[in-house]
Amino acid sequence: MYLYTRFKKSLMWGIINVLGLRRKYYIVIFSFFKGNKMNHISAFIKLLILVTTVIVLSTTSSKSENWEKVSGVYPNVHQLFFPSSDSKMVVAASDSGIADAKLKDPYEFVKFFSGNGIVISDDKGLNFSPENTLDSLFVTAISEMPGDPNTWLMAYSKQGMRDIAYSSDKGVTWDFNNSSCNGVDEFTGFVISGGNLFAGSEGNSSGLYFSDDGFETCSNENSPKISIRDLKSAGDIIVGAGVQGIVLSTNAGLDWSYDNAGLDDLRIQCVDYSEEGDGVLLCGADYFNVSLEIPEYEGKGIYLSIDYGQSWSQRGLSGEFVYDIKHHPSYPLFMAAACGYAGVWISADGGLSWNAYNDGLSDIIVPNGNVPDTIPDVRLIEIPDWEKETGGNAGFTVFAGVYNYGLFKSKGINPTLVGIEGSNESTFNIYPNPAKEFIGISSYFGVNSKIKILNAQAQIVLSQEVSGANKIDYKKINLPDNLGPGVYFIEIDSGNGKVYNKFIIGQ
Repeated sequence: MYLYTRFKKSLMWGIINVLGLRRKYYIVIFSFFKGNKMNHISAFIKLLILVTTVIVLSTTSSKSENWEKVSGVYPNVHQLFFPSSDSKMVVAASDSGIADAKLKDPYEFVKFFSGNGIVISDDKGLNFSPENTLDSLFVTAISEMPGDPNTWLMAYSKQGMRDIAYSSDKGVTWDFNNSSCNGVDEFTGFVISGGNLFAGSEGNSSGLYFSDDGFETCSNENSPKISIRDLKSAGDIIVGAGVQGIVLSTNAGLDWSYDNAGLDDLRIQCVDYSEEGDGVLLCGADYFNVSLEIPEYEGKGIYLSIDYGQSWSQRGLSGEFVYDIKHHPSYPLFMAAACGYAGVWISADGGLSWNAYNDGLSDIIVPNGNVPDTIPDVRLIEIPDWEKETGGNAGFTVFAGVYNYGLFKSKGINPTLVGIEGSNESTFNIYPNPAKEFIGISSYFGVNSKIKILNAQAQIVLSQEVSGANKIDYKKINLPDNLGPGVYFIEIDSGNGKVYNKFIIGQ
């Protein structure tokens, strides 16, 4: 029993559970305490082998962890904000979780419901300062002011009161007296379009709020009056995740549409767009029916539209709950999704295929060595704007908000680890770029190499086999006449792996 107790309290016992070795453990222990001397020796040898196996697997698991927990952030992360004026700064809005709340302490109990304000990192999220000037505030949205990146605005709630606050010194001090938007429904996010600010709200009768003065005043007169869970913008395009459809404006908020064509009976959890693909939208959806005696609740994965939401088709992760989606800021074919208990999933081909990226995520948050039965509940995903500098090469950074366990940062997602061999621009050059009738490619080509050209919707528009000599070489590719202006991607499969790059077809 002593051995049993020690194992159960250790991480090795967790690995025994996961690998289905518990039954073998009981058999070995039973034979050790019952039988003759030879049985004892045999059982001892088996036990030694079993323990050695678990230790080796435990060591291997720890070496393969791809995530590290970020210190200084509270357990439930609502928003991550990356100020454009400081490429190293990360702002996290979070609150205490149930595991953190000391319910015997009235102050901590109130703080759980009120929030813990924001914490700020000046080293790309490696460490967050423990100083927090907004303690007890539940921060639901944070943004820069249009045309003034050094001034921030924040939507918050406190003990039932909701309002906007401002900071002109990057979050050090805040002014709580300038807004007349007190009492509006809880804001879920800010976006900037056409030089104006827009905010989504959870209220079913409120919808989207608009302001041309930094939310000193606000109005929701022209927007659909529905609850907005998620809000994104790109230029004049604003797209929001409504309760059962997509809210869209293509002219910076002057006109709005609300449509669920192709999304019938689905509940929309999140939206995203491709800045370099005309009309390309994605959303994460699920099905939730509370009218039945036993409510039905089913994940529906990701849906894609290539016509500004007029029609939708299933794009991947079918059967999964998708709570957040983010594109890589430079390579829209690279995406990350927060899929609740299914963890983090990565796509490098515009969502055609997805691969789980959870190695080590469960082990990091193990409390007292007890391995959970499922992967942690991932609700938030972010690929920071500074990733524009990396272009998706050797590895890029992803942040994951894990419900009740805080914020995690990937150790650099290498595309070779998620099923796509990635991008290697140092040996992959394209010219002319922008192109018109042809492109020249300088890259490594194997004896039998394949070249594919994809559009921004990840559709293959050209596929061609070329011969090489297992060295860097030049190939001229004539472009199809029917390719319109825009951004395109090239995949080269040399037989030893795939590399990616992008080019532009000009007017």
